[in-house]
Amino acid sequence: MSILTLAAAFGLGRRRTINPFWGLLFLSGVFLSFRGSRDLWFITVVAAAIISITLFAGASRSPARISRVQTLIVILMVGALLGLTIRTNHLSDTELQLLTAKDYPVEAASFVEKRRFPGPLYNHFDWGGYLIWRLPDLPVSIDGRSHIHDAERIRHSIKVWTGQPDWASDTELGAARLVIAQKNLPLTQLLRMDLRFKIVYEDDVAVVFTARD
Repeated sequence: MSILTLAAAFGLGRRRTINPFWGLLFLSGVFLSFRGSRDLWFITVVAAAIISITLFAGASRSPARISRVQTLIVILMVGALLGLTIRTNHLSDTELQLLTAKDYPVEAASFVEKRRFPGPLYNHFDWGGYLIWRLPDLPVSIDGRSHIHDAERIRHSIKVWTGQPDWASDTELGAARLVIAQKNLPLTQLLRMDLRFKIVYEDDVAVVFTARD
């Protein structure tokens, strides 16, 4: 199906002008196929038809030019299709915030921001990118930038967070003044008993530790 869809897109793209009917039909097929696997037949039929027209249309036939009115109609229809997609998938700001809060330390970051805890910060690899965006004034210890953090450093960080032997001797963890930890990770449970740190915040997603004075 994906090959047919790409071929149809290529066929439409190589034409000098695109018939609004086929353009909208193709977009509708793509939308329906992504929405549910049971509707894959629709984009398959549409793609096959577009490919047939592209391959077997007479070379002497010039495609009809699209007027400004037709162009406006296509733009409006595409906009409506995108709006329907957003509405169907509940892609509102509120929904996105709720989804983010399930996997990232949204409330914990807000707490840290309000209290203005100083670094250095120690965090998990998975949360590095979010914390860079959410707490830009607090440098993260690690994130997904492979040109800064090489594979060996990432592996070592994972070993620490999974509570492997010698986790307590990690120099970055020892120097940290703040730890934003995923609640269910082994290191988080170990830090609860570590006299070097104390819990200052906890919710269903994250636990925030600060270094004891």
